[in-house]
Amino acid sequence: MIEVVVIPADPESPARVESRPADDVAGFQRLVGGVFAPVYVDDSLYLLTATGGRPVNPRACLLAAVVDPDLTHTVLRGDVVAVGGHEDGSGNSAPG
Repeated sequence: MIEVVVIPADPESPARVESRPADDVAGFQRLVGGVFAPVYVDDSLYLLTATGGRPVNPRACLLAAVVDPDLTHTVLRGDVVAVGGHEDGSGNSAPG
């Protein structure tokens, strides 16, 4: 099991922590509302974002830009799931 942070696209909804099996792709799809794309931010962070006509998630976009300024113009959509890499820095916990 891994802990992930769900960042809702609705800025009025609070972010929340959930536990998931690392290989539960269908569970991650439910969290983001459909098919997702993993976005590499750095060795300790991936953001799973919806691939489709979902609203922009400003909090997730800001998080990506703060961690890696090269991602300033990256658009993340829908509810986004923040997934950390392994403690050894391998980043192997991101599904997909």
